[in-house]
Amino acid sequence: MENVEQFLQNIGARLQALEAARNLYSEQLAPDFTTFNYVDTSELGLSRIIADLLNTKGSHAQKNLFLKLFMERCLTALAENQAWQPFMANLDKAQIRTEETTWAIQSRRRMDIYISCQTEGNFYCICIENKPYGWDQKDQLSDYARELEARSHGECSHLVYLCEAGKPSEFSVKADDLKEWQENNRFSHVRFSDLIGWLKACKAECQNSSVSEFINQFIKFIQSRFMGVSDMSVSNEIGELVFKNMSSAVSVQNNLEAAKERYFMLLKLQIEQECQARGWKLYDFDFHDSAWSGMTIGFTSEKADFSYGVEFQKAGRRLPLIGAWRNHRNASEETFQIVKEACLNKFASKRVKSSQNWMCYMNLTSYDDWNTSTEIWEKIQSGEICNEIIVFGEELKDLLSQNNLFEAFNTKSTI
Repeated sequence: MENVEQFLQNIGARLQALEAARNLYSEQLAPDFTTFNYVDTSELGLSRIIADLLNTKGSHAQKNLFLKLFMERCLTALAENQAWQPFMANLDKAQIRTEETTWAIQSRRRMDIYISCQTEGNFYCICIENKPYGWDQKDQLSDYARELEARSHGECSHLVYLCEAGKPSEFSVKADDLKEWQENNRFSHVRFSDLIGWLKACKAECQNSSVSEFINQFIKFIQSRFMGVSDMSVSNEIGELVFKNMSSAVSVQNNLEAAKERYFMLLKLQIEQECQARGWKLYDFDFHDSAWSGMTIGFTSEKADFSYGVEFQKAGRRLPLIGAWRNHRNASEETFQIVKEACLNKFASKRVKSSQNWMCYMNLTSYDDWNTSTEIWEKIQSGEICNEIIVFGEELKDLLSQNNLFEAFNTKSTI
């Protein structure tokens, strides 16, 4: 135990020293500056960046180098497959498009990134479904697979699911179909963290310094956004200490989940106290490491047609949303639409959205992945997360009251 405590104290001391150095030399180093603060990093924006790098005629002027490395690093099973060798030999002919409409099956969906290549023998096509933040749509991957099969006449097609979280949901593709695709080498799950090796290889072989620096910035963005590595100097310092104190590091790792659970219990206690003070009810609190976990707050004593709370959309405590949704299918559609319109108007500055079941929702905190965030635990301990949840709840409750919607919002249906 003494070695573990000393290990943690050493980490704290190193981090304090790094922070002092950052403050001292911040003007020269600009450690928080990145070009990706000014780049569109939405789903569409990231698709365009990746597609442009893959484009053999892209402005990077590296011809087919980046596409070749992508196939070798991220789609190795294809690059080494005999049937795909004509494609690998004709990368210069590959066409790269974004937002490609699915015309073959007339579903009018849009493929995020579409790669196609016509050789003397076959037509090759690859669809990259980019899922950096959102969730799967109904039958989405199934439709893309049918589209690719129709275009390639059942020959050489491949579907790539680019998502840092787990495998696609059965809402998008049936488990048996997904298994068949994998067995027939027609599907790959690539994580954003998997792109790091590809991008580093691109940077190493790139002959243009401006392009190399952009790739380096893209690497840092992925590490920060999807892997929780916001400061490489901190990562290197901790990595060195872990290497020298491996047994202590393993002891910390073995108890890390238990420590996280204590933080979530602290958050629950904070929210319970705030709800009690307001006469609200907290129920269904479950922040476990699984999809659709979360918590619900009722503004009345009973669970009503519509509820307010938090929900993680992905396993691993990823993509936390905060907002209001309906609990029952037979909840009043008229009330739902009225409340949704009022919420979208009131909270437009917060960039709230709506869906089929959510009257309004927005991201809870700027951290998409709470498991890998280094700051979320401090914000839980300080009460910032609790405050963010309660404040938005109060604003929503005030909106309902001001528009005479509160009673309708909390009227339980007769089932």
